[in-house]
Amino acid sequence: PPLELFVASDRIRVRQAIEPFVNSYNQFYQVSQNWSGVDPATGQKGPLSGDSTVRNADSRLKGVFSSSIEGAPENLKSLTEFGVTTTRQGSLEINYDMLDRQLNNNFDKLGEFFGGNNGFAKKVEDAIQGITGITGSIRTREKSLVEQNYRLADDQNAIDSRKERHKSRTHNKVTGQQKCNS
Repeated sequence: PPLELFVASDRIRVRQAIEPFVNSYNQFYQVSQNWSGVDPATGQKGPLSGDSTVRNADSRLKGVFSSSIEGAPENLKSLTEFGVTTTRQGSLEINYDMLDRQLNNNFDKLGEFFGGNNGFAKKVEDAIQGITGITGSIRTREKSLVEQNYRLADDQNAIDSRKERHKSRTHNKVTGQQKCNS
């Protein structure tokens, strides 16, 4: 029957939409670990090692992944119940048996989980906006670093100016003494 083919096709599309989402997060997580971590083999620190911005961004996203969605059906409250879980290493993985079971048994309820102003998609969007938006943590940190850079440049200019004045005074003293001694 055509209706069953349509629903089966939609299930496949939902499954295919979850896979890139998990892959995208895993790519972000890998980059964030490289930038903020320390290579255990070499001891080499990433450029953002010790900076809490990346750690907070990851924590914020993981909070959305594990939190319950208000108004979602009882057995579809979190991403974990779709079979998307966090590994021991920190990346996401898909339990396809669990995902397929939810798609087969609760397909008509997916909109209640993903959609609406309190749905999973909106919560992820809000979290990303809070990280990358105009007032997000990355923009705020970037602004802070730019301002710090300007202050350091001003400090360096002041030091260079004092150094030049000191050099000039020292030069004048030495040349003045040499003239007096001659």
